[in-house]
Amino acid sequence: MRIFIVPGWYKTRKNPQNGIFFLEQAKMLQQFGHEVVMLDCTERGRRDYFASDNYRFVKKNEDGLLTYQLCYANWFLTKTPRLKRLLAKHRFRKLYRKAVYDNGKPEGVICHGFIMANNVISSNEIDSPIIVIEHSSYVLNKKLSKFQVSMLKEDVDRADAFMCVSNALKKAVLEMTEKDNKTISVIPNPVNSLFFDHSIEADHCFRFICVATINAESKGIQTLIEAFCMAFDCNEEVELLILGDGKDYNAMRDLIKKKERTNQIQMLGRVPRESVRDHMLSSDVFVLPSKYETFGIAYIEAMACGLPIITQKNGGSEQIVEPDCGILLQDPTVEDYAGAMKSIIGDISIYDREKISEKCRNLYSEKAYVSRIETLFKGFTAKRQEQ
Repeated sequence: MRIFIVPGWYKTRKNPQNGIFFLEQAKMLQQFGHEVVMLDCTERGRRDYFASDNYRFVKKNEDGLLTYQLCYANWFLTKTPRLKRLLAKHRFRKLYRKAVYDNGKPEGVICHGFIMANNVISSNEIDSPIIVIEHSSYVLNKKLSKFQVSMLKEDVDRADAFMCVSNALKKAVLEMTEKDNKTISVIPNPVNSLFFDHSIEADHCFRFICVATINAESKGIQTLIEAFCMAFDCNEEVELLILGDGKDYNAMRDLIKKKERTNQIQMLGRVPRESVRDHMLSSDVFVLPSKYETFGIAYIEAMACGLPIITQKNGGSEQIVEPDCGILLQDPTVEDYAGAMKSIIGDISIYDREKISEKCRNLYSEKAYVSRIETLFKGFTAKRQEQ
């Protein structure tokens, strides 16, 4: 099956991890025998305003994936959404026509994010089935303008399938669009197969690990550090490893120094995915006090490695973290997280790492994800043939 994929945001030279999971999901489909083409007509943020490949057509091989690119710098368009959509539709049409000329028409199109999907749908260029997959925390928190809500409604009405990555996100979309429950479905994100390679084992003192954008407020990194320091004294053989970077990285590093816990708490910044996997496999518990998640890729990556999870109800976590996979707190305080971290050490034997990993494989593996996509497109094709 030939599938075109349109990402809502995408990696750049200065932001190599931006939207990386769109690339990974495209490669999953490709690995299962589908012909996949990526159409990148995203807008560039401030860090990439002066990128050399802005405003020009680029055809390239992106890690083994055929990619067509036509991007621009978003100088002022956030304040002029209608002009933004007009230009985005124009870029998409050019990319789509070039991709069709080179490869033939797609048998299906996947659009990530309702804004980019609306550019695609309203271009009236495609007569193939279209699947929209929504991921955004802005949708989860209903931080949309009236114009954006109108775009969201149009996507739900016109797409062959509108999918959300979690039940919480589906609920938010239903409430904003005032559609019925049958209109929108849920498709969870997949986990990269590399996290199922368990060639490394823990050989250290008890270690907690967190992988997240270092945002003290929304991701709860300050809560995590304070809870760890409350739960354990500086002489206990317990460690906390934090991976990732973000706007509060330096502030959180200074907090660790202030609390004199540099011997127990390490911040390694952003590391490659293989290193994330290796650090998870050599850890005992994954903990993330995030206030909201549309899904939570880090949760299923930890589960794939067999780690029990400590987190809170935040939208995405509720459908992932069940009692046999960890501790799910409700409206927690620093004291609650400290108590959970303290107690899980004594209860760690009740969590079966192999069973946690196998559960993740059954629900969130690449095979499970590709099978869901294939079933959707086959159903749409059969329905259109009947009409």
